[in-house]
Amino acid sequence: MITQVFAMQNAEEALKTIEAGADYIGFAPILQGEGRPDHKTEIPDSVAREIMRATEGKAVRIALSVGDNGEEFLELARRYRPEIVHISGSGFETSREFYQRFKSLFPEIRLLQAIQVDGWQAVERAQRLAQYADMLILDSAAPGNGRVIGASGLVHDRAVDREIVRTVPIPVVVAGGLDETNVEQVVREVRPFGVDTLSKTNRWENGCKTNFKDFEKVRLFCQRAKSAAAQL
Repeated sequence: MITQVFAMQNAEEALKTIEAGADYIGFAPILQGEGRPDHKTEIPDSVAREIMRATEGKAVRIALSVGDNGEEFLELARRYRPEIVHISGSGFETSREFYQRFKSLFPEIRLLQAIQVDGWQAVERAQRLAQYADMLILDSAAPGNGRVIGASGLVHDRAVDREIVRTVPIPVVVAGGLDETNVEQVVREVRPFGVDTLSKTNRWENGCKTNFKDFEKVRLFCQRAKSAAAQL
């Protein structure tokens, strides 16, 4: 069981998240311009590079984009050389041609494809895309923001997750509204390769949720996920 935590905002936060128990950490760099207004956790290129330098050898690093074309994901791999590149937008998905090109250029980097769990049709989608990825992540999308798969804080049907985990031949990470209060149940019910958290383990300040992690929540999330997995 691996624990995966998004979205790092700076190198110090990344290191503290690893100390709290995260095996995989994720970040979303701005590749050009000022970033996307519908993706609030993007960070400048210089900060992304600092995260990569500071965490070398300490965790598996995931670079994420919600880009609409394959070139953005190739650029993520070229620029940062993370262990994993994460396709997270609804405007682009992996394919036989893209996967072959990606692996020919970056054989050492894994490709993680997001699957929006919007009903039982997600099972067929996952089975199809699993042929052209190294890993899948099952996530929710916020109403009115179909461009981004994830970062919604919303849960979805775990029976669909369970069927995808059962029927695809590659590792599956489960996300969607997970925190320290519900991760144990999801681990027991779905039995995924890993679990992911973003918004539900962020810190609140002055009545508002920030983009920064609550390290106690992260610690409990990681501890409880691994404890539940050890009992399976």
